[in-house]
Amino acid sequence: TQALLVTTFGGLAMLVGIIVIGNIAGTFLLSELIADPPTGVAVSVAVVLILIGALSKSAIVPMHFWLPGAMAAPTPV
Repeated sequence: TQALLVTTFGGLAMLVGIIVIGNIAGTFLLSELIADPPTGVAVSVAVVLILIGALSKSAIVPMHFWLPGAMAAPTPV
């Protein structure tokens, strides 16, 4: 259940970050975001949310604590 909670909330954090950046920029097109990147505190918070989501879903330190429990299984013969 720990893996489910961490990856679910990580995915939600990533989704919220993407939505915040898209709403501030007025577009979700990567080409337009790169050409005219939005700025501000809200964008910084959104980037942190996206990073937290990416770290938790890929089990990178410090968000790796859920991985051993999710992979515990007997060795196949």
